[in-house]
Amino acid sequence: VTPMDKSVLESALNEDFTDYEDSVLYESALRAGLDGIVTRNSKDFKASTLPIFEPEDLLKLIDQKKK
Repeated sequence: VTPMDKSVLESALNEDFTDYEDSVLYESALRAGLDGIVTRNSKDFKASTLPIFEPEDLLKLIDQKKK
């Protein structure tokens, strides 16, 4: 859960995303300093500078790091 305020919503309008809700999620993640975004809709995050993980891929990565 990340903070959501007027500045996040306004900044999301200026991002290069075709879907506003994805843009809001991305902008909020950036401002919160997150390491990445987990989504089943990774194709809509091509403009992201953050790593984008499909849930299954993230679980595999976590499992590999445990070993």
